[in-house]
Amino acid sequence: MTTPVLFYFWSERSQHCLQLTPVLESLAAQYHGQFILAKLDCDAEQMIAAQFGLRAIPTVYLFQNGQPVDGFQGPQPEEAIRALLDKVLPREEELKAQQAMQLMQEGNYIDALPLLKDAWQLSSQNSEIGLLLAEAQIALNRSEEAEAVLKNYTATGSGYPLSGAGCADRTA
Repeated sequence: MTTPVLFYFWSERSQHCLQLTPVLESLAAQYHGQFILAKLDCDAEQMIAAQFGLRAIPTVYLFQNGQPVDGFQGPQPEEAIRALLDKVLPREEELKAQQAMQLMQEGNYIDALPLLKDAWQLSSQNSEIGLLLAEAQIALNRSEEAEAVLKNYTATGSGYPLSGAGCADRTA
């Protein structure tokens, strides 16, 4: 998956742009590279701006995998822009789980464990993250903790029972 791009058409002559620019730059910093903020000065690049057929400045388009997926014209509050970004960006628990999976692939279960615990809580005990958490706990000889996670997994109906008779007989 490629990094989403927030494409911002602006002009220093626009009062709305003077308000929106620091908000977008702040969000880009807060999201730590989860998206690219691309800015086009419409005064300096009139030909390119004209090719987009802009009707208002500022205009913002959100691109994912090279395709526009959302956008807005005119000023927007920070909360609305966050909501727009959150539609396409991975959630915090997904980022932590991905980071933990990388550590586990390297055999580093001890550093993966706190990330998975955080991810599991943030995700309201998502079953996939729970299974990763149990795997890390088992690798670290914490079988009682893993058993508690796995009991939650089956108690919520989010998966097949992982112990007991007939488990090996299950077919997908």
